Amino acid sequence: MLLNTDLVKTAVPFKIEAGKTAEIKTHFNAGLVTFTATSDGTAALQDPSLAWEVATPEGTWLGTKYGPSQPFMLAAGDYKVKLTLGAASVEQPFAVAPGERKTVQVAMGAGKLTLSAIFAEGSEAAPDRSAFSVSKADPSGGKPTWIATQYNSKPVFDLPAGTYIATFELDLAKAEQQVEVKAGTITEVVLNAGAGYLAVSAPGATVMEILSGEKGLDGKNKWITTDYAESINKAAKAGAYLVRARKGEELIGEKLVEVKAGQRSEVTIP
Repeated sequence: MLLNTDLVKTAVPFKIEAGKTAEIKTHFNAGLVTFTATSDGTAALQDPSLAWEVATPEGTWLGTKYGPSQPFMLAAGDYKVKLTLGAASVEQPFAVAPGERKTVQVAMGAGKLTLSAIFAEGSEAAPDRSAFSVSKADPSGGKPTWIATQYNSKPVFDLPAGTYIATFELDLAKAEQQVEVKAGTITEVVLNAGAGYLAVSAPGATVMEILSGEKGLDGKNKWITTDYAESINKAAKAGAYLVRARKGEELIGEKLVEVKAGQRSEVTIP
């Protein structure tokens, strides 16, 4: 017979005799371990999305539970636990003896990063459809390693303490800033996009092309994006843009539009 409770299993041999009741006695040779989490060794974490993964020292997964404090019944032996919250995680070895009840505290060494963005100083905040990304900065100056992206106006990222690159993107607007996350603290960063809105209408158009307002060394305006509509309404980094409107292959017209930070630039073609 195989008996199990929580993460403990034990096989028990038994014999059934005619006309008799078989009485089975066993013990699990196990202990009870309760895990609790802190952000920096002192401040308790109470986030219900905390994930606890228990594995053997070799890495064989045994079970996962969620919440700020979780008990695991385990067979006596050595193990490791992995605590995860958002993009932050930490592993810690532990051991349990037969009949032992113990609490193991795991320090995440993580903090929270709250991001938001504005179009310009004194201007309105970026809308909910904004994309905010966090990447781990490379100490040697190489390409940052992407960690996570969220789509709303004020996302919160749970991250291990360290240096990161925070990025804001909306249509043609983009801003980046290096940020420092400290364990047990909330870091709030507002990115200034230095952007406005590019609003162009061209009645009857089927294709709208947006190009750089300045010509390159080859004498051509660099293509940025194409919309298949008769109007565009996009957030755009401050600067000059050349907008071309077509109906099929026919050019309706084009205009050079200057976008200013915190302002809306509206034009009609032709």
